[in-house]
Amino acid sequence: MKFTVEVEDFYIEEGELSKELQKHVTREVVAQITAAIKTQVESTITLKVDEFMKERMKQIINTHLDEFIENGTLVDGYDKKTITIKEHLRNLFNKNHGWANPTDKMNELAKKFGEECKLQYNNIFATKIVVQMKNQGFLKDDMAKILLEDTK
Repeated sequence: MKFTVEVEDFYIEEGELSKELQKHVTREVVAQITAAIKTQVESTITLKVDEFMKERMKQIINTHLDEFIENGTLVDGYDKKTITIKEHLRNLFNKNHGWANPTDKMNELAKKFGEECKLQYNNIFATKIVVQMKNQGFLKDDMAKILLEDTK
């Protein structure tokens, strides 16, 4: 590295800087460079440690949750007996919600949602056709109102 330092005239004695001034300038420049490098290194290290810790914490939490769901117990509200969380979740799917097979239930819900979206799209499309036909003069106002009421 090469540094250039400009000094005003009153620091110059007989054409050369005094040894003390040279040492002072050198110390100040080194101190400022050291502080800047230290700040940069600390921020880089902090980012890397944060990334590592977030990933590690996620792994630890997931492991503990999996273990808790597998081995954890709770008191059943109906029978007042202790059951595992895994059994409780299985009971919720099987008994209360008719979700004996969650995959089939999800497929059924997705199909129902798709049908609803298709119906809404068809209604919007039909409404736009009726509005355009009315604007072009192909339908009378009363007929357009009747058709639009049916699609709503």
